[in-house]
Amino acid sequence: MRTAAPRLSPILLLLPLSACMTWRGQPIPAGPGQHDYIVGTARVIRTDGMEFLLDNVSVRPDSVVGAQHVPPARRIAIPTAEVARIDARREDPFGTALAVALGTAAALGAFGMALFLIYGTGG
Repeated sequence: MRTAAPRLSPILLLLPLSACMTWRGQPIPAGPGQHDYIVGTARVIRTDGMEFLLDNVSVRPDSVVGAQHVPPARRIAIPTAEVARIDARREDPFGTALAVALGTAAALGAFGMALFLIYGTGG
């Protein structure tokens, strides 16, 4: 008979953090004087397929400007004529709720299995 319950894997504890964020498309301002600011990380995809991860992005009709996400954090400016798409990182409430539910179910299942291994069927 076992005397100690199996320990839960630390990976199970990280499961709820796995689906908290998603990418959502952002429009490029069309008219002069219009401006948009994306706080956090944005993915800018150029028309040639090259991708950039930028922080604190300023989107204007003529250019997209931000700090490179990976060190060294240098300033990058891309003309909007060369931008195919801009995606901003946003919270994903459905994905987060699903990850938390799956993590909780896995933890309860592991706990139930540990109790079964320790005490058996009781008969």
